Amino acid sequence: MLKPNVVTFSIIIDAFCKEQMMQEAIKFFVNMRLVGLTPNEFTYTSLIDGSCKMGNLVEALKLFDEMLQAGVKANVVTYTALVDGLYKDGKVEDGEKVFKEMSKAGVDVNQLIYTALINGCFKTKIVEKVMHLLKEMNEKGIEFDLSLYGTVVWGLCDQGKLEEAKVVISKMLERGVKANHIIFTTLADAYFKAGKEPEALKVIEEKRNLDIVPTVVTFCIIIDGLCKAGLVRKAMDHFRNAEKLFDEMLEKGIVPDKVAYIALVDRICKNNCLEEAEKLFDKMLEKGIVPDKVAYTSLMDGYVKHGRLEEAFILRSIMVENGIDIDLHAYTTLIWGLCQCNQIQQACDLLHEMIGNGVLPDEAVYGCLLRKYHELGIIDEAIEFQNEMVKRGFTSGIKG
Repeated sequence: MLKPNVVTFSIIIDAFCKEQMMQEAIKFFVNMRLVGLTPNEFTYTSLIDGSCKMGNLVEALKLFDEMLQAGVKANVVTYTALVDGLYKDGKVEDGEKVFKEMSKAGVDVNQLIYTALINGCFKTKIVEKVMHLLKEMNEKGIEFDLSLYGTVVWGLCDQGKLEEAKVVISKMLERGVKANHIIFTTLADAYFKAGKEPEALKVIEEKRNLDIVPTVVTFCIIIDGLCKAGLVRKAMDHFRNAEKLFDEMLEKGIVPDKVAYIALVDRICKNNCLEEAEKLFDKMLEKGIVPDKVAYTSLMDGYVKHGRLEEAFILRSIMVENGIDIDLHAYTTLIWGLCQCNQIQQACDLLHEMIGNGVLPDEAVYGCLLRKYHELGIIDEAIEFQNEMVKRGFTSGIKG
C-alpha cells in the first residue's frame, strides 16, 4: 500500500484551503509533520493564502514566520497572498514592508504582486500611489494584461477619477491590449452616475467602433443612465434613445432582463409618459419577465398621477395575488390618490389597513390626510386626526 507523501498531503491541504475549511487543513498540516513529512512552499503558501482569505492574518503571519525559520523559501504567490491580506485589513505599512522583504529575499516581482498592491491602494483610498506603481511596473518591464487594466479602470472610476481612467484605457489600446465590454461599460456607468451623460455616450460609441459586442449588462447600464438623465434634460429625447437601444437588444437577439425593463418603466413613469410605460410593461409580461415591486409601484404611481385610481388599485390586487408586499411607498401613493379625488373615508380605511398589515405610516401620509380634512372643512375629524398624529410622535403642523 502506497504511503501518503508531501505532494498528497499538500494537495489535500490546498483543497481544504480553497473551500475555506481551514480547521481541516490545519489538522492535515499537523498530521503531515507527525508522520515525519516536511511541508514545502506549496503547502505553506496554500495555508497562508487560505488564512488571509478568511481574514486570519495572525495565523497567516505565524505560518509565514514558521516557513522562513524552517528554511522553506517563500515564492511570489506567498508574498502576494500576504500583501493582499494585509491591505484588505487596512495594514498598508505592513503590506509595504512584506513587499520590500520580498525584493530583499531575491524573489522576482511580477504582475501578480503589483495587481495585489494596486487593488490594496484602491481599497485603502491611496489612489495617488497607483500611478507610481504603474510607472514602476513599466520601468521593470512587467507586462500589463487586461485583468490589470480592468482593476485600474474600476478603481479609478470608483474614486471618481474618470478622466484618469479614460487615459488608462487609451494607453491600454496603444499597447495593443484588446479591450473587452467590461472596461468600457465600467467607465460609461461611472460617467452616467456622475451626471456626465455626453461623455458616457462617447465611451459607448468608442466601444462600438472597436467592434466590441454589447451584453445585456451594457444595455441595462445605458438604458438606466439615459433614463436618469431624462430627469434633468429633455426627457422624451432620451427616452427615444433608450427605446432605440431597447429595440437594438431585441434585434441582436439579446433579451433584455428585468433590470432593463424596470429601469425604463420607472423613468418613463417619473416623467409622466404613462402610455409608453404601459406598452413597455405589457411587453415585459409578454416576454415572461415577472415584474417586481419597483415596476408595479412605478406604474401605480403613474396611474395615480393621471387620476386613474381604478387601474392603480387593480395593480395593487395583482401585487397581493403575486405575493408582493405593499410597502409604505405604494400605500402613500394610493392614499394620496384617494385624497386628490376627495375620497377621504376610503383613504382613512386604507390607512387602517396599512397599519393592520404592519406598515407604519410616516408624517407624509398623515400630513396628506390632515390637509384634505382641512380643505374639506371637516374640522372635528381633523382635530381628532391631528391628536392621533401627536400620539404617534409626529408634529401636528400641516406642511404644504
